[in-house]
This record gives sequence, structure tokens and C-alpha cells, in this order.
Amino acid sequence: MRNKLASYRPYMIVAYCILIFIIGHGIKSVDLKKYDVKDLKNGWNVTYKGRQYKNQVLSKFSFEKLKRGDTIELTVQLPKNEMNTPVISLYSVYSELYAYVDNRLIYQYSNQDYLQPGGYHALRLAGKYEGKTLRIHIVATKDSAFSKIKTPQMGLEYDIYRDILSTDFPFFLTCFILIMFGIMFGCITAVSSLKYPELFLLFHVSFFSIMIGIWGLASSGALHMFINSYGEIKVIEFTALYFCPMSILAIFEILLLDHPRLRKIIRIFLLVDAVFLAVSLFLHWMRITHISQTVIISYVLYSSQAIICVILTIQKRRLAPNPDRVPIIGVIVLFITGFIDCYQYIGNHFYNMTSADLLVSYLPFGGLVFVGSIILYYGNILMRNIYEKAEKKRLLDLAYHDVLTNLYNRMKFTEQLESWKAQQIPYAILSFDLNHLKELNDTKGHQFGDWLIVKFSNILHQSFANQGLVCRIGGDEFAVLMERTNEEQMEEHLNHYQEVLDLSNEVSNEIYCTAAYGYAFSSEVSGLGSSYRDVVNLADARMYEMKQRQREIRK
Repeated sequence: MRNKLASYRPYMIVAYCILIFIIGHGIKSVDLKKYDVKDLKNGWNVTYKGRQYKNQVLSKFSFEKLKRGDTIELTVQLPKNEMNTPVISLYSVYSELYAYVDNRLIYQYSNQDYLQPGGYHALRLAGKYEGKTLRIHIVATKDSAFSKIKTPQMGLEYDIYRDILSTDFPFFLTCFILIMFGIMFGCITAVSSLKYPELFLLFHVSFFSIMIGIWGLASSGALHMFINSYGEIKVIEFTALYFCPMSILAIFEILLLDHPRLRKIIRIFLLVDAVFLAVSLFLHWMRITHISQTVIISYVLYSSQAIICVILTIQKRRLAPNPDRVPIIGVIVLFITGFIDCYQYIGNHFYNMTSADLLVSYLPFGGLVFVGSIILYYGNILMRNIYEKAEKKRLLDLAYHDVLTNLYNRMKFTEQLESWKAQQIPYAILSFDLNHLKELNDTKGHQFGDWLIVKFSNILHQSFANQGLVCRIGGDEFAVLMERTNEEQMEEHLNHYQEVLDLSNEVSNEIYCTAAYGYAFSSEVSGLGSSYRDVVNLADARMYEMKQRQREIRK
């Protein structure tokens, strides 16, 4: 069965890729290229550490690491533009920001010396601005702060955001797909986990997918289209980021179900991460430090946990004889992209390794591979469960059904009676004995005998299938089990049976089908020490009485 399941994996991978393509093509069909945005590249005057640099190309200007309190002054003459109320988009990190047009304050981003996380700023211009001087005053709010002087843009606010999306479309597409996958598989898991509890793990995968997608949109500035508060966006960004390792640990905790010692280590990590997130949010809300200040600590914490998780994965692989490589590949890719992001962040933070352009995060791409690997892995598990349940049902059918007639057999008959007896459910037994089967076997052969058995089985099924369990006990013996049936209902059922029997004999008159029957109620033998066998014996006794009367009539 393992080979049979493996044969489906290429189709699942293709389906996964097609789904990504469809979502991407749908987003790309929204024409992001048709916008009117002007880059304010040239003509900037930069004042930094008491020195002035005139007529600079801002994206190429470099400066040393800022210390808390250091300032940068940027001035430029606003160009001619036919737009009404355009917006100038500017990006800053860990800085207060003040914008003036001819010494009139038009924008302020500060909070009484409280650390400013930064992000995209929208400086709205009103009235006649052509030829006026735009002055931007930046104040570092953190030692070793690094402010990215990304080329400011001028245009309508909607167009500027479309330009941001178009510039880094693969990144935003990946984040969007992660969020959509998370929501979709979260809903699917909510339904399927009721039937297949082992798929509950996909809840953690869905949560991770949503969190990594939200983090990507928040860190790249895309959430500024929906939320105007930079402080709120940064809280969302780092809260989502800190939830991601917790989701991965929860996945590991379930994967290590058979290894209690390893699971205990993962639970300790989960507790530490939960406390770290709670403390970070508490310090932020108490205005002791901004949540973004804890990012270096988080990198150290999560990197050490990642290394230990890799070791645990290797150990689990040694314990498992035939481990599935798909989730292992997903974890490795996720860790590699995470370490690349850490390297970029720390290198830029302490050594100014990057250019003036914004850092490109690879973590969402690793997250997409990780989510896809887990989905493929648990898709296999789901299909294996489907196969196993189908096989179990097939074996149960073989165990509980008569091969010739497909009616329930003696085993099902006995188990059902024992179950009703244990639950004290009142029931009735209707016993049948098919007439002339032995004579038919002796005179025309067993083929005709089997034909008669099948014919009578169909008659019983048509008559009683909706009222109870129709069983073939063996040979020419049949029985119908009905729960909570009284005398009046039994007579109605028997009248219906007689109608079906007569109609069948009229349609097929090759062999006339008759049978003797007798019934008994469990309430008739409900005394101390009674069992279902007493009810069976009573029904059989009445059936044999009827059979004797039929013989006397034939004589």
C-alpha cells in the first residue's frame, strides 16, 4: 500500500503547483503596472553630522551607523506634477520623522523619545506645492540604528501601493498564498479532523501559514494599505513572527508522539516561547521598550531551538525505519531561509552590510515550501486512512455478510442480539425456514437450490430491509431482527411480506417459493437468567409448528 500511496504524490505536487499558479495568475491579472508614480531620485541636499552634501542621488547615498539622537536632514525642491493631493512615500527604520513644506509641518512620526519601529510614511501634499522645498528631518531613536534611505516616490496613494506590490510581486504573492492556504486548510481540517483526528496537526500548519503570511505583509509595508498606525503594524509584525516558531514546535510535538522524552523538550521550548512573547508584549504595552527591540533576543532563542530541533529530527529519523523525506526537506528549507534572514538582519544591523535598498526576506518562500511539504505528507496520511478504512469495511462485509445472498450472516445475527440484550433494548425475532430446498437440490441440482435461496433472500430484503436486519442463518434458515416492535406492527410487516411473496411467485412461476415462519418477542422470555437464545428457540418452535401445519395441508 505504501507504493500505491507514493504513486499519488506526483499528482499532489502538480495539484499544489497548479493551485499556486492559479492564485498567482488571478492576482497578476489585476494590472499593477498601470500607475503614475514619480521617483524623487535626484537633487537632494543631505545634512549629516554637521556636513552638507548637495545634489545627491538619495538611493546611492551612504552613511555610518546612527547613534541615538543623531539626525539627518533631507531637502529637495518639489517638481511639477498635475496630480491633486499626491502623496510622497518614504521609508524609515528606528527613527522619528518630521516633514515640512517651506517650514510648514505637514507630517510627524514621533512619540516622546519612545522607540519608533518605522515603516512606510505617506506625506500628503495639498494646494500648490510646485517649486516649494520639502524638508525631512530624521532623528534616530536607537543606538546603532540603521535608516534605509529608499528613494521617495510621489504619486497618488493607491498608485504608490500598487508600485510597492508590483516591485516585489513574488514576495507579496507568496505571503498572500500562505494566508489563503492557512485559511483554506484550517477550514478543511476543522471538518476532516472530526473523522480523522490525526489530521489535527494541520491546525498548527494552518496557523503557521497565516502568521508567516501576515508577518511578510506587515514587514514589507503592505499592511499600510489597511492600517494607518505604524505602531500597530509593528506589533502585528513581531507578534506574528514570534507565533511562527511556536506553531512549528507544536507540529514537532505531535510528530514526536512516540517519543515522550523528546516531546517533553519540545513542550519546554513552547513554554519558553510563550513566556517570551507575553513578556515582550507586556514590556511594549508598559512602554518600557518597543517589541521590535526584542528581535535580536528572539533570533538567538529561536536559532538555538532550531538547532536542537534539527538534532531531534535526525534522532527521530534514526529511530524510524522508513521516514518520509518530504517533511524533512520542508523543515530544512524553512531553517535555511530563516538563517539567511537572521544573517541579513544581524549583518546589516551591526555592520551595515547592505545597500540602501530594503532587505529581501526569504522566510515566506521557505514557509511556503514547508507548508507544502506538510500538506503533501498529511495528504498521504489521509489517503492511507481512506485505504485502511475501505479495507476494514471490506473485511467487515466479508465477516458479516453471506457470500451467496449478501444478507447478514449468523455472526452479525448473534452480535446484534448480544448488543440489544446488553443495552436492554426490546426486540423481536422472526424465523423463516425455506420449503422444498432439499427436494430441489436432489432432483434438479444445487444450482437450482442456490437460485431458490437467492430468490427468497430478495423477497425478505424487499419486505423487511427497512424494518430490521435480514440474516441468513445457514442453509434454508433465515431470520429478521426488529427492535422495539409490537404485535400489531409485526402483523403489518408479515402482510407486506405475503404480498411481496405472492407477487414474486406470479412473476416467476418456474419454482413456487414458500416458507414457514414464527416470531417471538424478547418480553416473552424476560425472566431471570433468560438469554437471546430463549427468544430464538421460541421463534423457531412457532416456525416449526407452522411448518407442520403446512405439511398436513399438503397431505
